[in-house]
Amino acid sequence: MHKCQVKLNNLTYPSDFFKGLGSRSVYFLAIWLGCVLLASSPLHAKRVIWGEYQKIIAIDPGHGGHDKGAAGLQTTFEKSITLSVARFIQSELEKKYQTLLTRNDDYSLDILERTALANQAGAALMISVHTGASFSRQKTGMTIYYYDEMTKLEPEPSSVDQTPKKQPVNNDDLVQWDTVYEKHLRGSIFLAEALQNRLMDDLQVSDVRIAKAPLLVLIGADMPAVVVEIGHLTNPDETEDLKTDVFLTQIAKAISAAVDDFFANYRP
Repeated sequence: MHKCQVKLNNLTYPSDFFKGLGSRSVYFLAIWLGCVLLASSPLHAKRVIWGEYQKIIAIDPGHGGHDKGAAGLQTTFEKSITLSVARFIQSELEKKYQTLLTRNDDYSLDILERTALANQAGAALMISVHTGASFSRQKTGMTIYYYDEMTKLEPEPSSVDQTPKKQPVNNDDLVQWDTVYEKHLRGSIFLAEALQNRLMDDLQVSDVRIAKAPLLVLIGADMPAVVVEIGHLTNPDETEDLKTDVFLTQIAKAISAAVDDFFANYRP
């Protein structure tokens, strides 16, 4: 199969173009014209010429398998909510981007493996989806986290993956990955702000916080990366919302729009 990369601008067709062409030249000219026609369709042109479809967005549904995450009323588990909303997010994003789910079913996945999958795929962004938990059943709202090494989490039973323990590390590669987030810190903050704006405006959610925390799932991400807590399973009202496909679809649309906003406005 021939791979053709075609530039459509400034094509010229002089009247004597075909003069003196042999049969072999005509053959290769036919192949070239076929590539031009193929690339002229709007969908294929975006993929071949402008590369719009080359960006990969990694979506990480938190928890899974034996790790149920936070628990709500009527045996509603975080692992199920995060997988459902991740699939809705994927459905929205794949209209414009390539997507990667770090897990696509109910199975356990190591925290560091989630980030490794995003890195290996060359993802442009990583969004890890979680729900929140609190001692207070009245606590509401959403929280978007970006990585910060020195910040301590609030002393609540947050469902977000545990923070890394400060221990001596002998492996030079691990030391290197412990600091890779630094070059993407500005992008991560920008992504968090884009998500905050969309979730507040599109969903009419008044309380969407941005926080920084030393979350293990973000530490080795070689791209702008955030954790999004989409509600509290310890709050009965928010649990009921999180159990509906309508609300999860609205969240997915807002997150997809925020990704568009990021690429339209962020300048490294």
